[in-house]
Amino acid sequence: MEAGMNLKIIKASIGCDIHIPKQDSGSRDKKDGKGKGGKGKDKGKDAKGKSKGKRDTEGNKIGRGIGDGSTKLADDQFCTVTVTGDTALKANGGKRCIQIMLGYGRNVERALADLGVEAKMPSLEEMTDGKSKQKKDDIDPMDPASYS
Repeated sequence: MEAGMNLKIIKASIGCDIHIPKQDSGSRDKKDGKGKGGKGKDKGKDAKGKSKGKRDTEGNKIGRGIGDGSTKLADDQFCTVTVTGDTALKANGGKRCIQIMLGYGRNVERALADLGVEAKMPSLEEMTDGKSKQKKDDIDPMDPASYS
């Protein structure tokens, strides 16, 4: 299963696996494939160059998060995340890291630091899901023994 970079960093740092079910975002069908924004100059700014802020269809300013609390969120906006580990301590550490990231809006390095865990980058094999194009005969630029 394809996982995001944050989940791979958590896996390398704490040692727990995080499984998120694949979701259909539905936004792929709506895009025209022409990239961000139009060709105009304004791109979300008024005449003085200040940002207008994001607004919904009624003209109300949109804050952080989804919704304003007046309506209940639909079930398709939630998913069940499964955190597993060799021990309960690792699984609870991964769960707490995700809670800090989502609850306080922190990045993965900051959430791990708050838990007192050293953030480790995953190996090249994990980052590319085993699709590394390096051959066995190639020189590894990071390995000094390969130059001798």
